[in-house]
Amino acid sequence: MRLSAFVIIVLSSLFFMTSCKKEQPASDPFAPSPSAGTLYSGNEVTTNIFGVVKNENGFPISGASVSLNGASVLTDDSGIFIFEDISVDEERAYIKVTKAGYFLGSTAFIPSPNSMSTVRITLIQKTITGTFNSNSGGNISVNGAASLIFEPGDISLDNGGSYSGPVNVYAAYIDPQAPNLSEIMPGDLRAVNANDEAVVLETYGMIAVEMFGSNGEALNVSPGQSVTLKMPVSSSQQTIAPSSIPLWYFDETNGNWLEEGSATLSGSEYIGEVGHFSFWNVDKPYPGRLFSCRITNNNGTPLSSILIEMKSSNGTSFGIEYSDQNGEFSGMIPAGIPVDLFVYNGCGNIEYQQSLGNGTSSIDLGTIELMNNSSSNGVISGTLLDCNAQGIQNGYVYIADGFNFYVATTDNNGNFSKSIVYCTSAPLTVEGINPSTGLSSLEQSVTLGPTMNMGNIMVCSYNSDYVSFEIDGLGYTFSELIQGTQIRAFETTEGPLFPGDTIKIEAQLFPEIFYFIIPNVQLNTYSNCIHPVISGITFPAMKMTVPINLTTGANSITVNLTNWDGFINGYAEGTFEGTFVDDSGITHTITNGAFRASIG
Repeated sequence: MRLSAFVIIVLSSLFFMTSCKKEQPASDPFAPSPSAGTLYSGNEVTTNIFGVVKNENGFPISGASVSLNGASVLTDDSGIFIFEDISVDEERAYIKVTKAGYFLGSTAFIPSPNSMSTVRITLIQKTITGTFNSNSGGNISVNGAASLIFEPGDISLDNGGSYSGPVNVYAAYIDPQAPNLSEIMPGDLRAVNANDEAVVLETYGMIAVEMFGSNGEALNVSPGQSVTLKMPVSSSQQTIAPSSIPLWYFDETNGNWLEEGSATLSGSEYIGEVGHFSFWNVDKPYPGRLFSCRITNNNGTPLSSILIEMKSSNGTSFGIEYSDQNGEFSGMIPAGIPVDLFVYNGCGNIEYQQSLGNGTSSIDLGTIELMNNSSSNGVISGTLLDCNAQGIQNGYVYIADGFNFYVATTDNNGNFSKSIVYCTSAPLTVEGINPSTGLSSLEQSVTLGPTMNMGNIMVCSYNSDYVSFEIDGLGYTFSELIQGTQIRAFETTEGPLFPGDTIKIEAQLFPEIFYFIIPNVQLNTYSNCIHPVISGITFPAMKMTVPINLTTGANSITVNLTNWDGFINGYAEGTFEGTFVDDSGITHTITNGAFRASIG
């Protein structure tokens, strides 16, 4: 991964991000108002939030703007964002994500005071669903599920002016049975009804709608007019669907679902009228009750980022959340109806389930211990280093596979250690983040096991070349930010041992020289390389001596060349590991190798 786009906007004295501060504006247009229904208490707590933003195909979205309570950050190349020591309402943290070409993304949850919460947000791409003329109206089908019926004169400019001409409709249907519902839906399923009462919703489907004119003008429903909305009822909900159900729109400023109008069941769909567009929801409301629990492994160690889901008996999800840094979780569920709890393990399988009953009072299940029948427990550790090979204080480590993601924090020396649940059939990667510089490391693959020591992880500007590795567990770093260091990559022929088109990666801080040779100039993974790893007999500044035999052919190094620009002012980038034999016949292990070297 190249230089991250991880950008941090500084906050007030109560909101801390990196090393800078500024006063919060007296009037904050993004901050939820305590008077908005009853979802906000008006009392604030300090918390930390680590999140990931992805698209519908699971790929990270970089450069997305993420806002929370007046503060804003941009996601980095891995879709990551971080809020540190930020004050939020004790009842509700509401996060918004905007990115050109996507509908608004958001999530809301009960924050964990003085802890670290993790969230995932999936953005829905905007595509033109259909086009009609405002003077004649039209019918628009949305994802082959929902539909919109427009009459002539229904559309005007969003600012209230008149409009005549083509209307481009961007819409997306959100299936209530979608497994990632909580990631793609706005906010959560908490709402404020017409009586200004807090409720919890059971969704029967959602839709996002935006409209634009032929010249890109923002459009909406004309004042006093309405558009017919038809929403399908899933087969699992048809036998329980009420004959009439409230309609709810999403208040993007405060993060609340607000009741407005109703829909009537006709056959297998709900039909209602809406007078404006954003997100709309066809939902049945219930009083809420607080639910909490704590997740640990079978050794009693708290497990963070464990997926927890609450469902109704017909399989409708009331929300998917993740345990916080201390393994704890709190959320709102419907009162008075049966709700089941599901806790998932590292492979995405249900590890624990329990009926929460249909009571009305708060429920605390205490500690839930995961035995991990189809996944494994492990501890992953290592050290984050900056460009001067110094430990990064208060850094972050992003640990992820296809289903799980975790975040670890570093101590004053840059060390981290994290207990995780992982699936043995899925690759695991680690990425280091330095919040004080906004930089992140290369993604590194993890060799799975009960103990996973990543050694040194270099978090350095990719505008500055470096080579970082460990020999027999001891870490060494060459960086051009260290005075006197030279690092380069070039094509070379090193005589009969290295015939053909080769790349030489060389780092020198006299008298130490580190280099290795890749047999051709292609992006690939090269195994069983018999080429030298280190030249130069001693490393006095590093307080070690590793004489290398260059001719035995006993060296076995795996090099993964991830970038080769192939021209002057470009660069080579990759990772490496393996074994080599010194002149005394002793085998040494080289691990956690990573490099970025300018070509020249």
